[in-house]
Amino acid sequence: MIVGFTGPAGCGKDTAADILVSTRGFRKESFATNLYREVSDAFGVSVDRLSNRATKELPMVGLEATLCDDLGFVEVLQHVDPEFDWHKPYSPRQILQWWGTDYRREQDEDYWVRPVRCRVLAAQQQDRILRQEKSWAFADVRRRNEADLAYELSGSVPGALVVVERDVEAVAKHKTEAFWATCTPDYRLDNRHDLDQTRSNLSAILDAHIAAQKRLIG
Repeated sequence: MIVGFTGPAGCGKDTAADILVSTRGFRKESFATNLYREVSDAFGVSVDRLSNRATKELPMVGLEATLCDDLGFVEVLQHVDPEFDWHKPYSPRQILQWWGTDYRREQDEDYWVRPVRCRVLAAQQQDRILRQEKSWAFADVRRRNEADLAYELSGSVPGALVVVERDVEAVAKHKTEAFWATCTPDYRLDNRHDLDQTRSNLSAILDAHIAAQKRLIG
């Protein structure tokens, strides 16, 4: 089974995936793994700095166009930012969104899906050799083709798409923040309370999903 989590920035998608890892033995995957690595390599900024939620929305020294090793992306910056300046620092979220969507996905819609597919298929092949079946949590579903992958690669129990709901301050509008609001999820996870309540809510969703599939099988 593969459970894909979607929702607005800061809603707790990673937290939900981590709960399944710690309580149900799931494996965790992220479509952004390669994205962070590419941006880190291009700007010489560590993945830890890029992913730090406390500074993710703030302009960061080191994320200026003049410091980027990828001229193709600099051309994208000049196109998407009407106030482009070679020495203007951008926030990690801005750079990650533009790199992920306006740069790489414009080249290939499945650019970020393909490596996740390869990693999951390789692990599933190994699991078959070991006669086991592991479930997966996709921690950052932001596009239709990413959700489709969760359904496609699920094993004996069909996949599920879960919108994580939490009252968070909206970030700047971008294509990557549109999918969760317009998709038709299988479930909605209330993450507005403490961690114990979120665990309980997610456990109830998972149990209900598994029970429903068993009834369908008969």
